[in-house]
Amino acid sequence: MNGNSWYADDIASLRRFVAAGWTDARIGKALDRARESVQHKRAALRLEPGQSPARTTAVRRLMARRMARSLP
Repeated sequence: MNGNSWYADDIASLRRFVAAGWTDARIGKALDRARESVQHKRAALRLEPGQSPARTTAVRRLMARRMARSLP
């Protein structure tokens, strides 16, 4: 699909993937597009890269467990 137009389904998937915290490269693979194409479309839609709140919470929990294990 590289070089083709972005369809409504592609944009909806892009929004879901960004909300889930996926990287542009991973989104590109899922949508069969170049990472740069995903970056440009995300910027055009004003979608900020990052993690979902649920993923952020999970990562914080994991880090806390690792810190607890490393304490004497």
